[in-house]
Amino acid sequence: MTNTLINSIGALLLAASFAIAADPPKPAQPVHNEPPPPVAPFTDPHWKKITMTREFFSEGANFGDFNHDGKQDVVAGPYWYEGPDFTVKHEYMPVQSFKPDGQYSKNFLAFTYS
Repeated sequence: MTNTLINSIGALLLAASFAIAADPPKPAQPVHNEPPPPVAPFTDPHWKKITMTREFFSEGANFGDFNHDGKQDVVAGPYWYEGPDFTVKHEYMPVQSFKPDGQYSKNFLAFTYS
């Protein structure tokens, strides 16, 4: 009797699993049929090139708010420059220029913490 009961339960579970597998879940229907919003057209970001110096001081440069005035400043080589116009420069290490054709600087990378 026990084997008959186990076989019956096994057949019932097998039939239930086939019934579940035969009815796959339906994909979610969208809540509304409105078209997606239009994509904004590409606009030129209007980059402005600023030359800080003509001398080669470093390969790396970075930015941060070094004087804590709320404006981004730039560091490159032995100087950091006050933003937003970057015309006022401050020396923070001894100045040494290098030849850009094969001579590495002492400031290859610039990591900032402001």
